[in-house]
Amino acid sequence: MADVLEQLVETGDLFRCFTEHLQLCFYVFDLDEHKVRYVSPACAKIWGVTPEEVYNDWIPLIHPDDLTGLLAILPRTARERVEHEYRVRRADGSWRWVRGRSFPVGPPRQGGSRDIVGIVEDITEQQTTLDRLRLTQFAVDRASCATFWADGKTARIVYANQAAAALTGYSAAELEQMSVSDLDPPYVGKRWEELREVLATVPHQRISTEIRRRDRSVLRVEITVHRVQIGGLDYICAFVEDIAARPLSESISQRYTCLVENTGDAVMACDPAGAILTWNRAAEEIFGYSAQEIIGRSVRQLLPPDLPPEHEEILAQVAAGSCSRNLDTPGLTRQGKTIRLSLTVSPLLDQTGASLGCSWIARDITRQKMLEELYHGARKLEAVGRLAAGVAHDFNNLMTVVTGYADCSLWDPGSEEDVRMAMHEIRSAGERAAALTQRLLAFARRQATEPRVLDLNHVLEDSKKMLSRLLGADVALHLELEPPAWVTADLGQLEQILVNLATNARDAMPSGGSLTLRTQMCRRNG
Repeated sequence: MADVLEQLVETGDLFRCFTEHLQLCFYVFDLDEHKVRYVSPACAKIWGVTPEEVYNDWIPLIHPDDLTGLLAILPRTARERVEHEYRVRRADGSWRWVRGRSFPVGPPRQGGSRDIVGIVEDITEQQTTLDRLRLTQFAVDRASCATFWADGKTARIVYANQAAAALTGYSAAELEQMSVSDLDPPYVGKRWEELREVLATVPHQRISTEIRRRDRSVLRVEITVHRVQIGGLDYICAFVEDIAARPLSESISQRYTCLVENTGDAVMACDPAGAILTWNRAAEEIFGYSAQEIIGRSVRQLLPPDLPPEHEEILAQVAAGSCSRNLDTPGLTRQGKTIRLSLTVSPLLDQTGASLGCSWIARDITRQKMLEELYHGARKLEAVGRLAAGVAHDFNNLMTVVTGYADCSLWDPGSEEDVRMAMHEIRSAGERAAALTQRLLAFARRQATEPRVLDLNHVLEDSKKMLSRLLGADVALHLELEPPAWVTADLGQLEQILVNLATNARDAMPSGGSLTLRTQMCRRNG
């Protein structure tokens, strides 16, 4: 080391001038003591520190992940020239990539140790550029679009990515031994030169052509070509797209869009969070929102806040990826009006089964529900009309009993016991008349439901006479009852069901027939 320092002193001002103006950092390192004996002022540019700080302790300036490797190669520098890349810490805490080149100087000392001289170069920008180049190379290699690079003068293919290999049937290595004309024969000689001339005046050119695959099949493609000069060399970059299936896929897409836009049902797609992504024309007509107003907002604003719990559960199940579900539910328009909806909610899943959101298909059934209520009212009036004759007949019989016993009591009072018996019969007939009247009123008017435990057999027996009159003389009514038959239901609604059943049966047998009503206890698993 003394000899080296003496040599540096002998060179004097010439050496100092050289090192101070050198953009690279020059250093002298003592392998025995692992100390820096000299470092040029350029260290301030790379490390942002003074030479004195480097002399004191240079190890903290090296990145911890790179220090072990750097120390491991130091023994080699006593024998040969060594080049190594590592990171150094600047005074502001940032890290810079450097490339160090070191080599031994002077004769070996006792034990074989020698001093080393080195140069450190800041390659951070180069490393950043190289990293970006590697990322770009990775992306291009695996891009879904077939990509080719060709020599602008010779038309020889110099690069082809994985998609290009898949498109042509050749490996990337095979393609890089071929010419453009091997794939597209017309593009050779004069035609290739014409393409280059066109690309000299426009940024890019789009070409529809055919290429030959390895299996000799011909593929219709669309190519977007660019002319690029790199390092003084002329290249043609081509992006190739298979368009054989494009017309069909575009036609299918157009038809699907037309179908969705012209259907009478509101069709919506939502993301997993429930934000609306698509909105067709019918949705705008039903709910009153334009696409610009509603897209991006929650689909739940189309439903009332007090949605029934069972509906909430269905929506949660579908959002979690369950199967499609249908439900009748109230909806809310932009004006705050409540409408009735027939809603189909389906999960949208990708190929792996992961949820992409949900689709909602809603139909406005407000008018349909209103017509159904009117229809049920008309059917009830029809049933009441048919009952009228039977009721009149029953009332006539009851009143005959009442008037008969009353006349007997007036004409021939007899004993007090006879009068009491006559009054009892009159009262019994009056009670039967009141019960008949109450049943008719309950049937004729809409009442709040009152579910209670009922014996279905008793209901059928009590209703048999009424049902027989509804069916008429041409339809025989038979009951096959298996006791007990307990149910929880509203009596009025249960009787309405029986009336509807009898009416439908009568309509289905215009020439007469037989209707059998059977009760049976069944057990349901689960």
